[in-house]
Amino acid sequence: MRELYGQINANMQAATGLTLTGGLGVRIEDVLQLDASYQSALAASYRRFRSGGNTLYEFGDGPESAVADTVDDLLQIVKRIVNDPFADKRLRGGPLLAELLSEPDDAPANYVYSFGAFLLRELERGSEERRPEQWKRAWQTLDGLLPSDAPTQTLDSANAAYQAALDTLQTPTAAADKSADANEPRIVDDIRRFIEENYAKPISLSLLSDTFQLSQQHISTAFHKHVGMPYIKYMTRVRMENAARLLSEQPDAKIFEIAESTGYANVKHFSYVFKKHFGVTPGEYPSR
Repeated sequence: MRELYGQINANMQAATGLTLTGGLGVRIEDVLQLDASYQSALAASYRRFRSGGNTLYEFGDGPESAVADTVDDLLQIVKRIVNDPFADKRLRGGPLLAELLSEPDDAPANYVYSFGAFLLRELERGSEERRPEQWKRAWQTLDGLLPSDAPTQTLDSANAAYQAALDTLQTPTAAADKSADANEPRIVDDIRRFIEENYAKPISLSLLSDTFQLSQQHISTAFHKHVGMPYIKYMTRVRMENAARLLSEQPDAKIFEIAESTGYANVKHFSYVFKKHFGVTPGEYPSR
């Protein structure tokens, strides 16, 4: 796979001057596990914000979960700033940016720009509420405040540039728009119950969107607003709590059996998440 990636990247760079960054997910044996593999590949690819990209990142040889959580947190913040008329419009991303970029103060300018471009692309995806000229101004603002020839950017300047780009996307929204969200608490409760009852199955934002007939962005924003964490963190907590319960109730069960029973197709990933959550591996868990 790496050899194929290297050939494609070299050919693309020679033909266009562009480089290619990729993520390699966990190996699967069932098409039903495809979403889990995609999510792990996506998480691995987020490491480009720490190292600049132009390589193939493989899930399992880096801190994917921590990076993915930080990216998700920042993405939820900017979505609320842009889409929620009642949200705090100030981007307070300094600590999260320091965590993401692994830099206490300065970070390479291309890393900072790359993440800003990622945020705008994610906001732009499927958006019909902003006019083309707003997106044009947002990109021009980002380009102007984060020039490519600057060797480094402070985290404060990065945060300010992201804030300025987001400001160009602000549009007045009538307070009546909020009345459409009157059922949000009930919907979020239904989503929580769905996760708690189906944690052993693959659950993606796409699946939740199809199940509850709401946009992925609406579900993601509403869940974070009412629960205080992204849906993926809540699902991880539910899975970990049930994994600990199963380890206590079934002391003779194999670790891979516990992993499969809690929605993890890959036992290595399960063990990594379990240790991050409890501080010990499944085999070291007190009940074992």
